Amino acid sequence: PPEIINPYIDSMIARPRPAEKTFHWLIHFITEKYLQSGVMGYDAIYVHMVKRYYETGESTLSSPSFVDEQVVRANKWEKLLIGKVAPELILYDTLGIAHSLHGLPNKYTLLVFWSPTCGHCKTMVPALYKKYLEYKDKYDIAGFAILSEPDEPTTPLWKKFIRDHNFDWINLDGGVANIDWHDVYDVITTPQIYLLDKDKKIIGKHLNADLFEKILLFHEEEK
Repeated sequence: PPEIINPYIDSMIARPRPAEKTFHWLIHFITEKYLQSGVMGYDAIYVHMVKRYYETGESTLSSPSFVDEQVVRANKWEKLLIGKVAPELILYDTLGIAHSLHGLPNKYTLLVFWSPTCGHCKTMVPALYKKYLEYKDKYDIAGFAILSEPDEPTTPLWKKFIRDHNFDWINLDGGVANIDWHDVYDVITTPQIYLLDKDKKIIGKHLNADLFEKILLFHEEEK
């Protein structure tokens, strides 16, 4: 886990510190490695690298614009790490009724950003919904599903997709919200899927149907 890996990385980077180019190359290499890591939770290592070496000015060979880019991203990701409370979302459903993410009383919440025009969403979201139906009553799970492309051409496709697949979780139009969730949740690609606990802490992210099931059952077995 990151709390073990981060101190090890720091000790490894400290060794070549007198060799300036090697020191800075190692910082850059490790930062890029964890920026692109597909392992859930390893984004915490990227955040550590940026906060420890770029934001503090320890890494001095990168351009100011590169450093600024890393710091902005790390500050955004830091709020979305495993164990953090998911930022509050207030959006409107297909009937114009407002719903609050933090207001949901359920034991778990499945937070989904998706669009019917997204190729991956067309297969992943129905598969996820099937797993959601399998466990929602047993483990008290709410679904909080947000249209990620709330524009005029996409909205009717979204409503049709909901009807065709009988999505009976909370379906929300992303067009009007309390925050710029695209920015706050760093929604660049879709689907983006989170699993939250009763306190709305993030316990899983970048999920698919199988990972959702595994993480949910792991947390239940831990209790």
